[in-house]
Amino acid sequence: MKIAAVLILVYNRSIVFIKRNKKLKVHPGEISFPGGIFEPKDKHLLNTALRETFEEIGINPVCIKIIGKMKTFETFITRIKVTPFIGISKEKKLNFFINKKEVENILIIPILHLLDNKNKVIVPLKFNDKIYYNTFYYYNNNLIWGATSRILDEFLKDKNTLNQLLN
Repeated sequence: MKIAAVLILVYNRSIVFIKRNKKLKVHPGEISFPGGIFEPKDKHLLNTALRETFEEIGINPVCIKIIGKMKTFETFITRIKVTPFIGISKEKKLNFFINKKEVENILIIPILHLLDNKNKVIVPLKFNDKIYYNTFYYYNNNLIWGATSRILDEFLKDKNTLNQLLN
């Protein structure tokens, strides 16, 4: 089974998401956090999240303060184990450099938008004869679903972290 790491990058009370290039073989066109598959040279999953964030959107790890690590999630279809890390931008202004081979666009979504019940819906999904309830988030004609939305759900339930980020 493959393992991966993603970064929940908090920037100006918002979260940085990427829209994956539609030509990618895995999860094409989906909204996700920056991140990717662990490589032995990374030595640690945190290094994977930071390396992939730099490769995909050009944010140097020195610009990020890591404040936490979440539990590992598994993607249903591709069976990848994903560990999310939470980081805060140390910079008031980030200069993004999009790797167009991997990323179509960057979305910077305010946390308050994601917390607003008007911008989400809970959908029952059947997988392997089990019903799972997955929150779908909407933002400017974009849909966040799947493992990304499950990770986001857990992140948004952590009131202590949210209070720290929003105050």
